[in-house]
Amino acid sequence: MNIKIKQPMGILSALVLFACLAFQNSAYANMPKFMILAAEPQNNTFTTVYPEIEDLHESDRQLVLIAEIQDPQKTTYSVTAKIQNLNGKIIYNEQKDLEIKLNMKKSYLYYTIALDNELKSKLIPGSLWVKLNIDGKAYKDKNIQYSKQSLIGKNIPKAVILPFYSSLNQFFDTRLKEEILNTFADIIRIEMQRIAPEVISSETSGPKLSKLKIKGCLDRSACRDELINIFTEGVFITGDVNIPKLDPSAHATEKQAFLTLFIYSFRTKEGATFKSNRSMRLTDTEPEVMRALVQDILNQEGFSFHVKSLL
Repeated sequence: MNIKIKQPMGILSALVLFACLAFQNSAYANMPKFMILAAEPQNNTFTTVYPEIEDLHESDRQLVLIAEIQDPQKTTYSVTAKIQNLNGKIIYNEQKDLEIKLNMKKSYLYYTIALDNELKSKLIPGSLWVKLNIDGKAYKDKNIQYSKQSLIGKNIPKAVILPFYSSLNQFFDTRLKEEILNTFADIIRIEMQRIAPEVISSETSGPKLSKLKIKGCLDRSACRDELINIFTEGVFITGDVNIPKLDPSAHATEKQAFLTLFIYSFRTKEGATFKSNRSMRLTDTEPEVMRALVQDILNQEGFSFHVKSLL
């Protein structure tokens, strides 16, 4: 008599399959991650504060893939980047030997993909998968959306990012004041590079403005005239930053951090102000607060509308 017991084997198979899938999902979730920006961050900035690209447009000029290397054992790494279209076709696959770059005492690899006409001709509107492999180790894939829309505005021939400042001069760590201000200014520089044909960074504009008081400059006609004498035209942007340090001994449980952007267009002769506030708690880290302030500003409907009105 042949007795076949199928159910236990079915259950066993299901358990094995479940375990395999759970292992694969766990392995994928634990893969190292990388960032994608529209340009390489300037030195002496908080790299992890920069908002990542979620969409790619026809007018974008490059993608910069950034991976932090913990405790690097060498100076040069073999890095391979790939871009996969919605239809599954790999349209970019290149390897580069990249040297470690230091920023704020952390080690990074920057892989730049030039979005030239040849590569753009292969892009299909919709989802793209960006893949990164460093010395044989795969990183978690990134998904971004591609559109053939151009963001470059004809009415913004030039955007000038002025140095940022702090009216209250309160910082989590006063030793990092310049790095904090540089980070906010550089984030706006990268955002503006996506919509303006020419962008002057605060790193470049700063030395030319040594005789000007940036605080309140865009509200003073004499100061605005001086900006035009220096830069001839453009949209001017500066910002006021406050990230206070909480003192547990003073029994303060939270304080207000803020980022205020001031924008003035010499084409429209109009200015605008956008502000983001964040209640700081004792458990907050400086990068967390900075990231929240930036995201809030960029996500504000009024900010997007005003920038688009300058296009």
